[in-house]
Amino acid sequence: MNGNVPFMHFIPLGPQTFKDHISLIKANEGKNCQLCKQAVIGSEEHLQKKHFKNAVHFKDGVFDLFTVPCFCDKIEQLKRSHWHCFKCDRILHRRNAFEDHLQKHVEILVHKVNVTLIKLIKSETVNVISFVGEPKKDSENATSAPVSEQSILCCHCSSSFTTAGSLRRHEKEFHATSDPVYCVDLQQGVFFTAKNSRGQRVPIHVQKSTTSQVIACEVPECREFMTLAKLGGKPGAECEHLLRVSSAPPYVPPEPLREESLKMMHEKGLISTQRMTECIENHNQASVEGICSVFPVFYEKHGYSGRFVYFSIYTGRMERWSLFRRTRVSFDKVVGHWYCLCKSTKKQYRCLHIYMAMWWLYQEREDLLLECSRADSDLSGDPSENEELELDVGKGLQKHQLVAMTNYLWQNKRIPENLPQELRTQAMEVPKMFEPTEKTCPYCPGPTPPGLAEPVVVTKNASVYDIHSVKRGLYINFKKCIHL
Repeated sequence: MNGNVPFMHFIPLGPQTFKDHISLIKANEGKNCQLCKQAVIGSEEHLQKKHFKNAVHFKDGVFDLFTVPCFCDKIEQLKRSHWHCFKCDRILHRRNAFEDHLQKHVEILVHKVNVTLIKLIKSETVNVISFVGEPKKDSENATSAPVSEQSILCCHCSSSFTTAGSLRRHEKEFHATSDPVYCVDLQQGVFFTAKNSRGQRVPIHVQKSTTSQVIACEVPECREFMTLAKLGGKPGAECEHLLRVSSAPPYVPPEPLREESLKMMHEKGLISTQRMTECIENHNQASVEGICSVFPVFYEKHGYSGRFVYFSIYTGRMERWSLFRRTRVSFDKVVGHWYCLCKSTKKQYRCLHIYMAMWWLYQEREDLLLECSRADSDLSGDPSENEELELDVGKGLQKHQLVAMTNYLWQNKRIPENLPQELRTQAMEVPKMFEPTEKTCPYCPGPTPPGLAEPVVVTKNASVYDIHSVKRGLYINFKKCIHL
């Protein structure tokens, strides 16, 4: 043994402090983890996730060591991890408190915070953590400094942080996400990305262009955040959606629309002549500007739920629901429901943007339209005929009349607690029209109550959801007392 290098076995290390990653693996190889109270196999994934991920690296003499948190039973009332000081056997509950305490004995190595155990195992390199009996050179020792004198740099961007916790939070928020970003307008720099990183990935539009010098997000909270940041002296602050744009792949245009497929839709009764003309005009206007009129997004390609298909549709105008002259159209493949952000969706007929999305879907994925292949009710070209009838049933009624109506509905129209056997075991055919069976007014008192007026159609687009299917296009009729 070389006399210039001290012998590592003379240094008392303790069960939570190790000299390199190999010693950590060998201490738990083929048996339960020695750092956990519960019986857990000490695999490489477990050691990385529960222990080595939050390791604190430090220098003791000429050796680089690290201490990992443990879940041992020395503190029974504590259900979280804790830290053991190998110098004085003190136990601390927080990482920052342990780092402050450890600086009294040794020197913290900040540049080793982001070491990944799995990468070290695969590469078997010793560039980051030293092995036994290998002292560091003077040039390498100069790069390490206490926490208070050196900041921690993010390996993905140029951001710097003073604590390891802030760095991990930064990586989780901005670099650990796998949400895709699509460029839908190459001329104006408009992108399509998910609004939330959890749950359903509903995309939104953002604009970040160096040519037009516009940086904006269509989410009101994000715009308010950037406005407040500018007032606070940070005019370059961006929301999380705009920060994703830097990782967006190059623009790849989708399949272009063809008028032949739109004419086939018209022949099958899926679109009216007026809507077909409007779709062609909208597509031609986008083509003149060199912009893609329809950009589809299928999230199942990225491992997310494939129930919804989203489309970025060119509108050609700036509105509250299309700040960047584009709007979002969604299609539910399970129930065949279409939705658009424009105000026309509140009515019973489909808007131009939905038909633009249907045009592309019919051309490229015709199988997805099988559940909603019936023609729309706007084939007449007059959308006002398809609006629901507004009823004023309770207008002008007195209190005793409303009480009588409520009691009648409670006693005669509610679903019974015990359903008949045939209703619970057999599926009944859904009628094409629902109409009240009463012939006389049940609310008016007297031995001879007045009759009811002729039925009035409330809607022609009602839906009934069965366990196995969905029935659409049903009629709902309403009867009114002749005295009301």
